[in-house]
Amino acid sequence: MSEDLKKMLADAEALFAGLAGHWEGQTKTWFEPDKLADESPSLATIKAIGATTVAHEYQGSVQGAAHHGLVLFSYDVHSHEYEAAWADSWHMPTNIMISKGQALPGGFAVTGYYEVGNLDPVWGWRTELQLDGNTLTITAYNISPQGDESKSVETVYQRAAP
Repeated sequence: MSEDLKKMLADAEALFAGLAGHWEGQTKTWFEPDKLADESPSLATIKAIGATTVAHEYQGSVQGAAHHGLVLFSYDVHSHEYEAAWADSWHMPTNIMISKGQALPGGFAVTGYYEVGNLDPVWGWRTELQLDGNTLTITAYNISPQGDESKSVETVYQRAAP
């Protein structure tokens, strides 16, 4: 294993170790660019599944409707990419989005795609995860078929007691 790969793997392992635990925060949701539609509390538990995979289970609400979800985040030592498999009861209730991407300072960004039906073009969804001490920020951007991006969901968590 090359020294670069060893460092990338060590960085991923350190990041995922730092994510494990209980989190409390606020989630903001936008349905249209720059028009905040909702802000509500959110709770999460992140559990390690090996050294480079975690399960992020969360619950909250959007406009008063309760929802919950699960994201598996992982680092693939073979492709050197971060990966996510995501489903929840609000955004992805009937399928699982698979996303892949690269490291960022203090985290990573992954991009996946989803269909909106009626043979419409697919849309993209980019998720950025940033860990800064006891603050975890997860921001998602909707990407139109034309490539226009707009912030859709942002959750800022603080580490909480179990």
